[in-house]
Amino acid sequence: MNRIEKWFSFWFMQVSRGYSLPMSLTNWLVVFILGFINGGNLLNGVLALIGFAFAHMGTNVFDDFVDHLMGVPKQECKTAHIDNGQTNLKTILILAIVYFAIALCIGIFLFVKCGWFVLALAGIGGFIALCYPFLNKFALGELAVGMTFGPLLFAGVYFVMTGNITKQVLAISVPVAIFTVAVLMVHALMDYDFDKVSGKKTLCILAGSKIAALNMIFALIVLAFALTLWFIGIEYLPIMSACTLGLFLVVITLYKRLGIYITEEKHEKSSFRNNFALIRDLGTIYCVFIALSLYLNWFIDFEKDRHEFLRNINNYDMLIK
Repeated sequence: MNRIEKWFSFWFMQVSRGYSLPMSLTNWLVVFILGFINGGNLLNGVLALIGFAFAHMGTNVFDDFVDHLMGVPKQECKTAHIDNGQTNLKTILILAIVYFAIALCIGIFLFVKCGWFVLALAGIGGFIALCYPFLNKFALGELAVGMTFGPLLFAGVYFVMTGNITKQVLAISVPVAIFTVAVLMVHALMDYDFDKVSGKKTLCILAGSKIAALNMIFALIVLAFALTLWFIGIEYLPIMSACTLGLFLVVITLYKRLGIYITEEKHEKSSFRNNFALIRDLGTIYCVFIALSLYLNWFIDFEKDRHEFLRNINNYDMLIK
């Protein structure tokens, strides 16, 4: 492994938890496609993604900083880079500030370009990012992140691209938000014993037991699929979005794996990472399928309109001749 690969592996993947960024990217992709097919500004949409990604990494790093500073019990693999002396809290705090500063600069640019509504959304997002380490004391952590990666992200990106917000955009953001909450709840389920000792109030803790929390996660995912079918029925989503139902096989696999995980007293580090990767990939693939179905539906309609237009021109030319 060369120097650049080591830097990337340590600072991006481990310290900044870059492995969680696919969730930001694919959630954004859904609303970006919605903005694109409605004639939105593509540059603004891409800038919104960059700002959101840096805010996401800043929140990850700041969360580890606060947890380590306060001595919160945690999975050994989460902050091993601090525990083993590879870096220190001062460096971690500086990194979080740099990430937040980049996100802030992009937010200011979009505010100047698009108006006050961007500032309001950025303010809410910034509040959640800075308060996230403390929101779990009140069982608000998962809900706050779900709101950020769902309605808040969708409203912000679609607004900077098109200058407005629609019911369709907000509606589609709900199942996307649910999958985001499910990712956090799976993480919290695997952290159940640590969170209970530290006094964190996650949704899993509120469920009362590990099996109850697992069933809650399963019910939420079922709700996301049910909403998808409803939105297809009211034509917020194209019929092709029904392909997401094939992912239910992954849900069953995840349920079985987590059922085994919560009954074991000791876990391999790889087990934690593999379960987290499975729920993360489930959410990201769901978003990719939704984005592709929206784009393909638009493209098919576009091609139909184009062929109809060309046929009308040909008919007109024939009449003239």
